[in-house]
Amino acid sequence: MTLPRADDDTRSISFANFLPGVWTGSVASEGDFATRRASLEKLCGSNENTVDYLEHIVVMTPSLEDAIAAHEKIGLPCKRIREAGGGVRQAFFKLEQTVLEIVGPGRGTPHVWGLAFMCKDIRRAVDLARANGLEATEPKTAIQGGKIARIVNPLDGVAVAYMEPA
Repeated sequence: MTLPRADDDTRSISFANFLPGVWTGSVASEGDFATRRASLEKLCGSNENTVDYLEHIVVMTPSLEDAIAAHEKIGLPCKRIREAGGGVRQAFFKLEQTVLEIVGPGRGTPHVWGLAFMCKDIRRAVDLARANGLEATEPKTAIQGGKIARIVNPLDGVAVAYMEPA
């Protein structure tokens, strides 16, 4: 398969050795964050549900200390640790606009617990989710400002929320 690039050049991507039914690809990116986002939107077009970016990802891990050490070893410093109660703690990392929250100790192997997507129009995102058979809550004021709505039933075990900035 060949994907057009933002500069109208083409780039071939091999889909061999990937999961069946899962589209996987990569696009070379250069420049600052705003330039990369504009290039990606030009390449892919606008997003029907108005999702702009992954705002927050929550990962559960059996050992928070090991997870923090592993991320710091690759140059991603822990910004803050919060006591969540019951012996559970949360560690926060920042990846450009995305917050990576690692929670532990959790049971079992490390896994994604939840995703929050920042939308330009949360009403549109909720309506589109509902039109596609998902039950979504009404948008409400979020603790951190703006609005939040969630998909009621986790998707493949992962909690999903939509957010809109204040």
